[in-house]
Amino acid sequence: MNESIFKTEMARTAAATRSTIDELTLAAYWEEFKNWEDYLFIGALDSCRRSLKRFPTVSDVIEFRPPPAKEYRWGDSFRCAKCRDKGRLWVYHPKAYRPIREHRFVAARDLSDCVVACDACEAGEHEANRESDKCGKFKALPTFDEARMCLVTSSHLEEQIQELESFVSGADYRELEF
Repeated sequence: MNESIFKTEMARTAAATRSTIDELTLAAYWEEFKNWEDYLFIGALDSCRRSLKRFPTVSDVIEFRPPPAKEYRWGDSFRCAKCRDKGRLWVYHPKAYRPIREHRFVAARDLSDCVVACDACEAGEHEANRESDKCGKFKALPTFDEARMCLVTSSHLEEQIQELESFVSGADYRELEF
C-alpha cells in the first residue's frame, strides 16, 4: 500500500468521526494494513465511515474489507471469447452488402444486422440445431461463416460503415448471400 494514501485515508476517517490519531496508533494501523492493496483499504474505510459513528478499530476495518477484485481475463470468465457463451453473434445483414459494393449505400435504409449462431462453441451449436417451437417463433440460426459474414464490432455508425466497406471490398459478392 502507498503510505501517503494510507495517511490521507486515516486523516479523512478521523475527520469524519471527529477523532484524533496519535503517531503510535497510526504506526500500529500501518503495520496491520501495509500489505493491503490501496483499493481494499480505501473501500474498508469508506464502509466504516458510512456505518460507524466512531473511529474504526483494526477489527472493524478487517470486517468491512471489500472482496478482492478478480483480475479480468477472457479465459476466466467465458468459455467462448467470441460470443461470451451466448451462442449468438451479431453480423451485418446481407441486404447491406450489395449497396456498399455498388456505392449506393444509405445507412438509414441499408444498415441492419441480424443474429447467427456462433461457430466456435457448444452454445452456438445448440442455436444452429434448435428446432422451431409450435408457433414457429424460435428457429435454428445460420452458423457464422467468417468468409461470408461480417461481425458487428462497433456501435459507432462511421466505424460500422468502414467495417462493412472493408469486408465487402475483399469478398466476392456471390459468396456473401446466406
